Amino acid sequence: MPVPCGPRGLKGETMTLYHNDGHGHFVDVTKQAGIETPPEYYGFTVLTGDYDNDGWPDIYITCDSTPSLYFHNKHDGTFEEMGLSSGLAVNEDGREQAGMGATAADFDGDGRLDIFKTNFSNDTNTLYRNLGNNNFDDVTSAAGLAVHTQYVKWGTAFLDFDNDGWPDLFIADGHVYPFVEKYNLGEEFKQPRQLFWNRGDGQFFDMSSTGGSGITAKHASRGIAVGDLDNDGSQKIVVVNLFEPPSLLKNFGPRGNALLVRAVTASGRDAIGARLTLTVGGRKEIDEVRSGGYHISQGDFRVHFGMGHATKADLTIRWPDGPVSNVETIPSVDANQWIVVREGRGIVERHPFTHDSP
Repeated sequence: MPVPCGPRGLKGETMTLYHNDGHGHFVDVTKQAGIETPPEYYGFTVLTGDYDNDGWPDIYITCDSTPSLYFHNKHDGTFEEMGLSSGLAVNEDGREQAGMGATAADFDGDGRLDIFKTNFSNDTNTLYRNLGNNNFDDVTSAAGLAVHTQYVKWGTAFLDFDNDGWPDLFIADGHVYPFVEKYNLGEEFKQPRQLFWNRGDGQFFDMSSTGGSGITAKHASRGIAVGDLDNDGSQKIVVVNLFEPPSLLKNFGPRGNALLVRAVTASGRDAIGARLTLTVGGRKEIDEVRSGGYHISQGDFRVHFGMGHATKADLTIRWPDGPVSNVETIPSVDANQWIVVREGRGIVERHPFTHDSP
């Protein structure tokens, strides 16, 4: 059957890093920064984050049909590729996968960012638990996520849809061949989405069949983006679909309190790379101001925290444009608002959440 050219029919490539000189120009520093690889990879989604908690952003890249890449930041303008030694290049069987989308969050509450990657059909997605010191463990099966292998999985996001402080998972699906149904392969071009609730004990519960029409309706979806578009304390999902308009998914389910934080530097820009920690009832939630991820997409720069029944929490921000010691703590921040925190000035704006109107 005739099909579009897949990655194995294309010439492989290396990755590229452009350095921003701060004056509107970018310089290719791929080689000197240690990002250059043999031209044999099919890179897809770039996911940045401080995965070893050293205050410096690292880079994870999902690759289609080749081992994925993990560039550890060496603090001197260079990176070390350590995908295989970190456990992020392949799955627990040592097998390369068709990596599509990626998202990061501390799903188990241990203070380290974990990574979730989507893959092609006839394969599971992959959840990598961060063990610290640039070591990751594939816990897909143990977490209850080795399901729905019949789907081609694309954009994905950790998001807390019930605001209980534990990040849940959303996945957009859709086949690459519009005519796949003709060949009785048991696969469909338009496919439902997937939704998993984080139980808070290291496992997820599959809510795909009960998550509402926005989850069960079938589409051929690709990229997604997440953000609180109406400022009511719940995260919305925008999904790009092939051959039809995008979908906008709004959450009307029961949920707890929340806090939404926009962190900006002293110069007024979004503090990409800032590490935010919210202490709620003795438990710490972490996240970062991140650009990119999902599946070649960009969401809200504001960081969302679910707070459950708590009405106040302590917020700590480690700013990205200085030493690790450049940390600010704001005590007793009220829930159910979105705030703007400016480096060195604390909270400069407060906006109460709006109310849902079904």
